[in-house]
Amino acid sequence: GNLKSAKKIVIIPYDTPSLILWPNYKYYPLEGDYFIRKHFAPAFLPMIVAYFILLAMIYIFPQFLNDFAQVVLFLMAVAYLVVLLIFILRGFACPHNRNRNDASIKMALDFIQAMDAKTKKEIAFVFMDHASMKGYGSQVFGEYLEELHKNPKKIVLNCIGRGEEIAIGFSKGMRKDAIELSRRCKEYNIKTKSMSELDLMHTPAHALSDVLYISCGKFEEEHFVVYDTASFKDKKIDEKRYEEVKNIVQTYIQM
Repeated sequence: GNLKSAKKIVIIPYDTPSLILWPNYKYYPLEGDYFIRKHFAPAFLPMIVAYFILLAMIYIFPQFLNDFAQVVLFLMAVAYLVVLLIFILRGFACPHNRNRNDASIKMALDFIQAMDAKTKKEIAFVFMDHASMKGYGSQVFGEYLEELHKNPKKIVLNCIGRGEEIAIGFSKGMRKDAIELSRRCKEYNIKTKSMSELDLMHTPAHALSDVLYISCGKFEEEHFVVYDTASFKDKKIDEKRYEEVKNIVQTYIQM
């Protein structure tokens, strides 16, 4: 699309999350600061446990083995150390990301292929790498919009492929848009959630303003949770939910 003339921009985060070795891992797409605090234990405790296993391989297990077995264990410990260093420094990419964020990418491509010339002038799509929660993509895009002296409305599609409920988060100044969109799509029982500056931090929208944020998941008390991301379980898209979100986005584009 044409970013200089676009009235609305659809933002697609396409970063691949690192594989998280944690049972019942929870992702909070609408609460960046809260997610970072909850993410600490799942991200680092497995590394600490792995480090103590390495110490046991070097200092404890050899006491109970003969010379040959000690040599084999030492070689295993070296290989284990290499893998551990890679895991600590870079992490391992999650092999399955249907909900986070293949579904969003697919939806954007569906819209792009169907756009006519008029829509291409009014709607633009931005595929954004979040860079392991550092937010470089968001920062660069925000700076680019400042250079253009433009601030069109934006909608982020993050984890839209599966979930019991549909939520629309909104930044300051976008409450009216969120309420109007949920009213027009009331058959989908959408819930809205205000996103503060802390909520926007560490999300693909943290350096941006005038943002709507669509995710599918489940409200647990006051928090909106998405399960089974950054794991081997993220293998399926709920086609019914996908089509519902697609209709919601189409409605917003036409508003």
